[in-house]
Amino acid sequence: MELSNTELSKVHRVMMIFMSLWMLLDFAMLLLKQEPQIVVRMFLTGILFYFIYIGKNWARILFLTFALLGIPYGLYMSVYLSLQNLGVGLFLLGFVLYLSILPCYLAFNKNAKKYFNGEAVVSK
Repeated sequence: MELSNTELSKVHRVMMIFMSLWMLLDFAMLLLKQEPQIVVRMFLTGILFYFIYIGKNWARILFLTFALLGIPYGLYMSVYLSLQNLGVGLFLLGFVLYLSILPCYLAFNKNAKKYFNGEAVVSK
């Protein structure tokens, strides 16, 4: 079963929205901390997001693996920080939950799965 132009454009639009917001958050962190390793991370994240956007399944799997490692750590840190400062802990919890939307979309959305499995060939 092939994806229609509407389904394909929806997958592209959702991925672009979440990836753009993710990069904006990285840029905000760069402005806040001004550390050179954030620039390297932003560059590598941008390259990974490019390969995700063009439909490379290995990039999706790599991103899901990083998310699987990072999200539990972020949840742990939000609970730890909420014991010291409730506001900071709750903000971090919301931030981590927001960042988990894109990996969940890429892992569980049926149209996104079709897109990465090569079923997104659309006849014109």
